Order: sequence, then C-alpha cells, then structure tokens
Amino acid sequence: RLRAEGYSTAAVITNGNIAPGYGFDRGFDKYVYLTEDPASPRFHKGADAVAAAVRTLFARTYAFGPVPAPPSLTEPFFLYLHVSDPHAPYNPPAPHRPPPARSPKEDIDGSIETVSQLTYRTRTISHAQLARLRRLYDGEVGFVDEEIGKLLAEMRARGFMERSAFVFTSDHGEEFQDHDGFGHGQSLYSELTHVPLFLRLPGGEGDAVDSPVSLIDLYPTLLRLAGVSVDQSPEMEGRDLLEALTDPGRALYLHQV
Repeated sequence: RLRAEGYSTAAVITNGNIAPGYGFDRGFDKYVYLTEDPASPRFHKGADAVAAAVRTLFARTYAFGPVPAPPSLTEPFFLYLHVSDPHAPYNPPAPHRPPPARSPKEDIDGSIETVSQLTYRTRTISHAQLARLRRLYDGEVGFVDEEIGKLLAEMRARGFMERSAFVFTSDHGEEFQDHDGFGHGQSLYSELTHVPLFLRLPGGEGDAVDSPVSLIDLYPTLLRLAGVSVDQSPEMEGRDLLEALTDPGRALYLHQV
C-alpha cells in the first residue's frame, strides 16, 4: 500500500521464516536478507549487521554519511527491520555476555541444541542453570537495545526522527520454565503472546496504553499516519489506535508519559 502511494520501501531481515522465497519481499524496492550461518555460534546475523546494512541503504539514498547533516529527502520511506538476536541460540557478544559460571554445575550454554532439549524435555536444568540461561537471553536483548539505540541516535541527528513514526515490537516472547516449558511455539501463555509494542509518533509524542492491543492494529494505524485511506472491508480486523486515542468511548490511553 505504501509503495503505491509513492513511498520508497526497504527491509533488512535475519529470519529465514520471512525469506524472499516465501513472498515477503513483495512490495519492497529493496529486500536484504542476511542469511543464517549454521557454522556460526550465533547462527543468526546480529543486530550490528542489520544496522550496518541500514547505513549502506541510507548512504545510497539519503546521503547517510559520517558527518551529521540534514537529510535530502526526495520521497517518504518505509523501513522494516527484523533482528533475531533474542532467540536461540542465546549467545550474546561481549560486553553483554554474563561472566563465566562459578562452577561447572551452574554452567549451561544457550545453543539451539540445548534449548531444543529443554523444549522437548529430554534434558533437565537446575535453578542456577536456569538463572544463567536467562542472563544469556537478557544479554541478547541488551545487545539489540544498544545497536538499535545507536541507529536511532544517528537518524535523530540527521532529522529523521522528527518526521518519522517509529514502531518497536516482537513476534513472540520466550518461555523460561514459566509454565514448565522453554523456547516458543509450544503454547500460548502470556510470556509468549504479551510482547512489547512501542509506537513513537513524529516529534516524540506518546501515551501509555493500559488495555490490550494487537499487532494487527499497526496496519491501519500506520496507514493513517502516512495519510493513506484505510480499507474498512470485513477482512480488516485491526483498529486504528490513533482513532481510539480521540474516542472517549474507546479509552485505551490512561495518562501522558
């Protein structure tokens, strides 16, 4: 829809489930798939590689160079990034990697094999090992936070953030024995379905949301922000969150933050 409205569309992804061969590249002018490497301890390309690919794309289109300068935007853009770091294998790089375990009994790796064994209950885990596995996962989250933060700081310095909407979300969470399970894909408990969703409007306005919303709400919301008419056909299940903001009868937003 955005491409039809004159938007330049690009994506940088690291997840094989949305590889071009499945048709997810339709509608994108540029679709960069950073393929997985089974021989690598981290398997997926990291968030740093995603950020580097974005810089390359922007350098070609918007003069996104090392010297801060106002961007010479000739057309609006839609950019989709998909990082896979907070995902098995849990193997964050330094300095986000936790210190070594104090004893072999506390040590555990976050490899795909280990997580798979725990998921399918062919392996048991101690409380100390569970705590370490969580720290490895938290390290992956911290690494993504740092890399995306650097990228946003560069975009802010060039004036993009004042004219852009920014969305941060996740396709799922991870279970760490919350309901006697691990990983994801085996249940629909809240630790898997209650994902972060941040929507930053141009200029930095925002509100806190109390009642649940869905990721399907992003489609009509982003179309409205882009000034594109929203299809209200029966197939349109999502709701425009900005419309809910101004409708007292659909109070989703509690207070300014």
